[in-house]
Amino acid sequence: MALKPIRLPGRRFLSGMLAAFLLLAGCNSIPPVLPVNPPAPSPTALPEKPQPTPSATATLAPTQTAAPVSALDVRAEELRGVIVRAWHPWIGAGGETISRLIEQFNLGNPWGILVVPAQFSGYDALDRAVSASPSEPPQIVVGYQHQALDWDQTGALVDLQPYLSDPEWGLEPAEQADFYSEFWDPEVVDGRRLGLPAFRSASLLFYNQTWARELGFQAPPVTPEQFRQQACAAAGQLRHDSDRSNDGAGGYIISTDYLVLLSWIYAFGGDPLKDPEPGPGQPVYHFDTPEIAKTLTFLRELYDQGCAWESRSQTPDPAFAGRLGLFASGSLLDLPDLAAAFKRSGNQDDWVVLPYPSPSGVPALVSYGPSYYIFPSTPAQELASWLFLRWLALPDNQARMVEALGALPIRAAALEQMAGYEKSHPQWGQAVKLTGYAHAEPAYASWRKVRFALGEAATQLFRSYFTLDQIPAMLAYLDSFASELHLGSNLAEVFGTPTFTHTPTFTSTRTHTPAPTSTLTRTSRPDAASTPVP
Repeated sequence: MALKPIRLPGRRFLSGMLAAFLLLAGCNSIPPVLPVNPPAPSPTALPEKPQPTPSATATLAPTQTAAPVSALDVRAEELRGVIVRAWHPWIGAGGETISRLIEQFNLGNPWGILVVPAQFSGYDALDRAVSASPSEPPQIVVGYQHQALDWDQTGALVDLQPYLSDPEWGLEPAEQADFYSEFWDPEVVDGRRLGLPAFRSASLLFYNQTWARELGFQAPPVTPEQFRQQACAAAGQLRHDSDRSNDGAGGYIISTDYLVLLSWIYAFGGDPLKDPEPGPGQPVYHFDTPEIAKTLTFLRELYDQGCAWESRSQTPDPAFAGRLGLFASGSLLDLPDLAAAFKRSGNQDDWVVLPYPSPSGVPALVSYGPSYYIFPSTPAQELASWLFLRWLALPDNQARMVEALGALPIRAAALEQMAGYEKSHPQWGQAVKLTGYAHAEPAYASWRKVRFALGEAATQLFRSYFTLDQIPAMLAYLDSFASELHLGSNLAEVFGTPTFTHTPTFTSTRTHTPAPTSTLTRTSRPDAASTPVP
């Protein structure tokens, strides 16, 4: 039985509850080069092809190859004139590109299928529209997996596997193997392939390589300790220069985005999910682990040592481009804006993108992005919807969409067509080579709410009143609250009555406000309660 959706407390409520709970509960060595070469994005593996057994007969009679027979029980002539409604969230270059692709498909597809698009101003607006029309959804919707899993609870999405493997309408095994497994495999949930990836983005570290070399570091950090050494060296340089206005800056520009904290957790060998996966009706999240405790301890100690700081700017671009941070965190899709910030500031430094360093020397990052989903309709509409998605996934069409958005392609053949783009966008090319380190977000509908709690935990971690000895209480709280969000238990039972210990003085979080070089314009990403917008 599907769980009834529960209402998530607002951002102010959760932030206040987390703060209250926590209050009441009681440099210069040269690092080695990056470890093993980053694993390349892995196309899905093909089963080994059986070797034919030679026949004893010297000559063989010619045989006719039978035409593939579809198991979908829809004839090609039934597709003529079928209308497919497709809802998407893309505006700007992405919206223009998908519109041109739809027009091209409508004019050229041999079945006479007509795709009718509807554009929304972001993933959240689209999600609200889907929720408002559960009895009459469109045939195709673009969304994030946690959104789709929520939709699937109220009306089962179409399993794409029968279409994918159909001998007439599907994809050959060799073509399926062209898709990167890091993006392809997570679309299978409980044995059903719910989505076809549209593209992917990633949470990355930005690193000023020129400044690091001036500080004496000839290679990027591989481990957290090497990261600390370099961040503290950069912060120390600013503290001892003649410009007092930059004191407190340098080092790592903190981000409290949940994707950033999740990337650090994976880098430290942690995982927010229980392993093995519990049975139905059991909690699936597990934040109170030694690995996640070490993650939070490292980040808070970095802050306490003056080697990490928070900027009041909505983006790290001005500070990072102005040499007020050796490291910053952001999305792959932020790269064009960051490059523009360097150009505006006249900064000629070389900067690169990195995964998050790990104690094991094998770094990590989080990849995320939307997929295409099909809602139940008539057999002809479902097949027509699949044929349109199959066409969108062709290498040339994939490459066009990815270039418009600055995202990661989902298949190797699309990347092969993007050599010119990679040459003119070097940091993008670096990010492509790091996707073998990618981890996906948890595949649960409740993650759309739990990630909000993780983002609030990141915010609390860097408050001036927070102390290292509160980390166990924070993680215990996260486990309890995540269980509430996933299972819908009683809030009073979750929070309980904590024991009073002390009342610290509430002061503002230490921040540094660099003088802005200019005003940045960027499509904002919704807060942690919403969906990241690539």
